[in-house]
Amino acid sequence: MSRNIIWVGARARISEPGPGVPYYGDVVGIDNDQVTVRLERGPKHIDAGTPETMVFPANRLHAEAPESVQVPLPKSGPLVLAEAGEELTSLMLIHRDYRNTYGPADIVIANAVPDFREREQRFVMESRHPWARDGDVKPAYRFSAEFDLLRFDRADEQGIYWTGPLSSLRFYDPAGDSPFKRATKPTSGDRDDAAGFPYQPPRAIVKGFQHRPIVAVTVVTDDLQDTFDWHTQRR
Repeated sequence: MSRNIIWVGARARISEPGPGVPYYGDVVGIDNDQVTVRLERGPKHIDAGTPETMVFPANRLHAEAPESVQVPLPKSGPLVLAEAGEELTSLMLIHRDYRNTYGPADIVIANAVPDFREREQRFVMESRHPWARDGDVKPAYRFSAEFDLLRFDRADEQGIYWTGPLSSLRFYDPAGDSPFKRATKPTSGDRDDAAGFPYQPPRAIVKGFQHRPIVAVTVVTDDLQDTFDWHTQRR
């Protein structure tokens, strides 16, 4: 691929690290093409002379999504996963209070789609980035939510409504650093120019969404922009 997206918080694999230096670490700082990595220490890398951090040129690193990230809820407004100016084709809302879907949502995701396979007990909502692509030049995942089971509540002209236990969330902290924030949209039209993003985002640990809470899930199908504006501008 033509890109190697590096960002603060990424897990980095180091090529040719040198004697006694681990092959992995976490990116803690970026200065142009010089990247500071906090080295991973393990039973095979216990050389006391190995520093805790080292600086490497970006071309010697390959960034991967960390296993998990801590994501705080904003003090005002919901968590919003959408690119500026993104055209809405669908809209997903998650409410922590599943009994009140008429108030502002806690998480708002642009263009998330359901993948429900009841026979396989698969209940997943996913959203792809509008232009970023992974190593296989497929649209990169921006968001994924898994549910143990979703119960259909109702459907009307505004959307489709479910409730159920949320088992996991995966996305990058929209207020923090991420591969999407550290890259620009390519203008060449070549899909390879938008590649190099991790295949799957990290598990997001969000206060209030742990321990399999029962949540309300809405896929909005009408008045998308008005609904998006209402939820993201209210609190």
